[in-house]
Amino acid sequence: MKKLKSSIIVIFFLPLFAMGNPVVGFQVGNIAPEIIAKNYKDSLIKLSSLRGKVVLIEFWASWCTPCRNENPEHVDVYKTYKDSVFSSGSSFTIFSISLDMENGKNAWLSAIAKDSLIWPYHVSEFKGWKGKISKKYDVKFLPANFLIDGNGVIIAKNLRHEHLPDTLNSILAKNKPQGNKIQDAPLPRSERKNPPAEKKENPQQTSAGILNEKRRYGNNFLC
Repeated sequence: MKKLKSSIIVIFFLPLFAMGNPVVGFQVGNIAPEIIAKNYKDSLIKLSSLRGKVVLIEFWASWCTPCRNENPEHVDVYKTYKDSVFSSGSSFTIFSISLDMENGKNAWLSAIAKDSLIWPYHVSEFKGWKGKISKKYDVKFLPANFLIDGNGVIIAKNLRHEHLPDTLNSILAKNKPQGNKIQDAPLPRSERKNPPAEKKENPQQTSAGILNEKRRYGNNFLC
């Protein structure tokens, strides 16, 4: 009887133990695999060095047209949320992994500059689809991304357009200092409208215009 009770206790606690320790993997709920790669200055950068921040892990390449089309939206999102406080992270940043080849290094650097990718975390193995990092994350297409919280847990995958700011809004800290309000999600650039033209002032309605009209018409001018 005692042996049976012991077995029941072990079986009961095993799922709880497993739930409290997410496995390393590329699915939502997993701990994001470590990334160690060189940036454009040949310095090694670790994904784990960003622990405590909400991070968008972005796989892209300079030759990938859909990636380049999305870059302006990512710049807008970065500027909007980089200093925000989240329920599981102190700020937001982007960690970009390029799938360019060795002979595409200059094109990679040019794309970073041309698209104004102002966050500091840009790395590449220069091995295209054969790189170890893309295989770790089972990347089959570009662009591909993984959003991780401050604990390194994947909370969403392959967020496109408005889904990225919507998701970031949903994890903003509830008890934030005043001034760190929930941000309005940046509109996709294709949906933005030109600001209305400034209304020009009628010169006859200004004080100078009235004075000129009085001089012109004398006492017959009524104001």
